[in-house]
Amino acid sequence: MADQSFHLDGQQLAKICKHTLPGQDDELLLSTLQSLNPDYPIRLAKTGEEWYRLGGIVDMAGNRIANDLIEWTERTYIECGKNLQTLIDHAREQKLIATRQTGNTLHFVIQTGSNAEQFIQIDIDKTHEISDRLLVNEHNPPEDLEEFIDPLDPECIERFFIGTSRYSYRRKTDVEVFMDEINKYHLAGQYDKALVAARAPSAMAKRMKAYAALQALLATLQPMPTLFFRDTVFVVGADLAGPAARPLADPGGRFWDVVRWATVGR
Repeated sequence: MADQSFHLDGQQLAKICKHTLPGQDDELLLSTLQSLNPDYPIRLAKTGEEWYRLGGIVDMAGNRIANDLIEWTERTYIECGKNLQTLIDHAREQKLIATRQTGNTLHFVIQTGSNAEQFIQIDIDKTHEISDRLLVNEHNPPEDLEEFIDPLDPECIERFFIGTSRYSYRRKTDVEVFMDEINKYHLAGQYDKALVAARAPSAMAKRMKAYAALQALLATLQPMPTLFFRDTVFVVGADLAGPAARPLADPGGRFWDVVRWATVGR
């Protein structure tokens, strides 16, 4: 690998995403990222499953009314005197359409060393906005604000794209640093000891103190992304194994699992 360290911060990545227009594939984005650090190979390791979230509001001609459906609904509801029927009538008169954002998360990997954990992962969302439904179902109007925002029985329409696809920066993770933190705390047995102390039978004051120590330890880092942060995905080499469950018991016979990562062969 190169002597010069890899450098690409969140602000740069956000700017690249803002000024790069998605095409049929993601080669332009990949080549842009690679050009900024030519000595470090960058590859698109994984494209996540398609997801969607609520979008904004447009009229029948596709003209933008609001970028955020939830914000518009709550604000307009207040402007309508907090009268749901007035809000429904307004949406019907204007023939407003709710949109949705659909997309995939792209997981780019930059190898920074020869070991499995020596890589940086950059996660970028590729999204586009499409028409989804009439804001109000003519035959089954909403009964409350929650159903207005996300109805169980929407009146779907023929879909059309609104604007162009776009990229948005999500996160950057230096996995070597992440693994160092995991090993520093977990392999030293600090998590196990703190967990046992917090669960062991003792006076309430002692248990509260032990539980506070455990919480302080957990707060020092993001210990297990797949356990605590469901939208975090790591793309790793074949010689990095985990997470693996390991049973743990105290003298009282109570069992629970702890989770660890390990580098095969170490």
